[in-house]
Amino acid sequence: MSSLWTIAEEYVEYINPRNSQENERYKMKFLKMFLVVLFATVLLAVIGGGCFQDLLTPCHIDEAAIEYSGQEATSYVPWTSIWDAQRIRNYVNYMHVQTQNAYERLKKDDSLTHAFLLDGVDANIADAEELQAQVFSPASPLGAMLLAGGGLGLGALAIKRPGDKSKKEVELEKSVPA
Repeated sequence: MSSLWTIAEEYVEYINPRNSQENERYKMKFLKMFLVVLFATVLLAVIGGGCFQDLLTPCHIDEAAIEYSGQEATSYVPWTSIWDAQRIRNYVNYMHVQTQNAYERLKKDDSLTHAFLLDGVDANIADAEELQAQVFSPASPLGAMLLAGGGLGLGALAIKRPGDKSKKEVELEKSVPA
């Protein structure tokens, strides 16, 4: 500490060589400033030292995570470190969020397309059912023809053709030996 005091004295003599009372005040001011700078430097060294330790400590990173993140495995040192693993982890989270957002957009687009197409198909079905009701109603000519044709077909089934045998005739023939 004595050497620091001599540095402070030399500094103060350089700044203000005349007044000794002010010199003491300048010395204390210089010492306070020097101590603040020293503590700030130590604090930065402690904080930066943790990051430096992370950069030097080796750490395995899964190849699938590296591929998914789309980043290089190493950054400043030739081996993968804790710092690289944390960086890859952040990029994996980022890519996951981007992928989920893309799927949400696709889901919304699909829902809108589905609703649009379904409304169109429902409108087409409603139009076709209305046309069917008009065409095949008994009041329309085609509907009347279909009803008459159906009735004629049933009536034709009831008419016996020449040479047709009834059930009784068939049973009678089976019971009589030939």
